[in-house]
Amino acid sequence: MAPYTKDDVLTPWVTKAINTSAAASIGGTVGAMAGQQALNQIPFVGGIVGNMAGNAIGREIAIKAAGGMSYIEESSDQSFATIDDLAVWMYVNHSTHEDYQSAFKATSGIYPDLNKRYIKALKSAPRKLALGDDD
Repeated sequence: MAPYTKDDVLTPWVTKAINTSAAASIGGTVGAMAGQQALNQIPFVGGIVGNMAGNAIGREIAIKAAGGMSYIEESSDQSFATIDDLAVWMYVNHSTHEDYQSAFKATSGIYPDLNKRYIKALKSAPRKLALGDDD
């Protein structure tokens, strides 16, 4: 789901998520600590499991902070087939907005792969799309 509406304003779910922005990072920390404690005898595996648990917990907390997945879907009027498409669209159309960083953070809380794919998606976008040209 896109963080901006067709009218170029933040969706209600992003606004709600921004108002509770600390939730996702807290979830990630808690999950990582739990994984580390649970598998303290095997630090490498414990770190991996903790990170996976932290990401899952962080995403769930971010979804709840935004009002739940149903609310996210109901309050969005745009969506994309891939994270790469979302990343390019966000950058091309909204990166100069004052609220872009907050919108990006809220969106990447719901879609953690956005952080991982963002730069690669922008670099691999067709040149005319990256420049915002329609021809």
